[in-house]
Amino acid sequence: MSGIGIGKSGFLKSLLRALAIATAVSLWPGTVAAAPACEAARIAPDPDRPANHKPVSGPAELDRALSSASGGKVLLLAPGDYGVLNLSSKFRATVTLRSADPGRPACFTGMTLRNAARINFEGILFTYRFGGEPVRHRLNFIVGSREIGFSGCRFVGALAEGMSPSANGYGSGKGLSIRDSDAISIVNSTFTRWWKALLVTNSRDVAVLGNEFHSIRSDGMNFVDVQSVVIENNYLHDFKRSLNSRDHGDMIQFWKTTKRPSSSDVVIRGNTIDVGDGDYIQNIFMGNGKDRTQDPRWHYRNILIENNSIIGNHTHGITVNAANGLTIRNNVLAYKFAGNKGKVGMPRIRVIPSSRNVTITDNIALGYVGYEGQSDWHVSNNRTR
Repeated sequence: MSGIGIGKSGFLKSLLRALAIATAVSLWPGTVAAAPACEAARIAPDPDRPANHKPVSGPAELDRALSSASGGKVLLLAPGDYGVLNLSSKFRATVTLRSADPGRPACFTGMTLRNAARINFEGILFTYRFGGEPVRHRLNFIVGSREIGFSGCRFVGALAEGMSPSANGYGSGKGLSIRDSDAISIVNSTFTRWWKALLVTNSRDVAVLGNEFHSIRSDGMNFVDVQSVVIENNYLHDFKRSLNSRDHGDMIQFWKTTKRPSSSDVVIRGNTIDVGDGDYIQNIFMGNGKDRTQDPRWHYRNILIENNSIIGNHTHGITVNAANGLTIRNNVLAYKFAGNKGKVGMPRIRVIPSSRNVTITDNIALGYVGYEGQSDWHVSNNRTR
């Protein structure tokens, strides 16, 4: 599996070096009470952040500052509601939008970055004012962009009300959607109270590092046709699902379309997945359709899943529906009783038998499915307790 990596992007390599010397912890409280959009919420201060810039105040000032910003500039944002951000600028060097007051972060109620480049967000609050929109409503969208980063940010959704019984009281909307983009990082940030939190489609060089996901109705992370992705040291827990809906809930899900190559060069490492007091949910699930597992064009390629801790009550602990070049090692899967919160199952490691060049070693799980003596599979030192 020496070929697994994140591509040649120095942007992402520098992020991984930073992660190696930092503790991946959330910068925000673990729970959020119901509150109006853009109400102040505290971010842990960073003593290394300079504070000698005059803060920008309000949407109009921000528009003017962005229009005149040169590469490498840091824009400190005074506390307040900046509304919806629409940006298509391609800066020569990175421009950073940073909350000036860690105790009262700048807040956006929506964002679209279209054909933008080299923009970082630090300590920003992205929040949702629910107004009766469909559950699939998209709040924050990045398309056709590159070198976009989020660090110490919070994406706070809203609970639906006045809708159907299967929607009311559950997270609504999509937290952050990324499509057709390169070199995107989400680091030490938090997602809560969404229908689906993070969605990435047809993108490459994506890093999701040290984040927290909780109180999500359906999917924590959802990836479609992506290349060179690192998902590391994240904490996903206590999802609040609508069990009477048609949601297909997953903590981390990969799937594919018929139009593009399957996902490849993916690392899923060191994550903690805990059902907690939430509802039953699939854990790490890489699906491509039962009728396509014999077709090599649909196989995931160069996938490494290692050192993850999964505490759950769904049989899909780690499931890969056909891959070529797959390593699953040093993972621990444990069962947690969920009372009457939906169906239950013992978390297992499952790999479709038509997969090629598979290594499954040194795991602890409550069952293993897929190995039938295939000559290009290496399966050893796995335990059930």
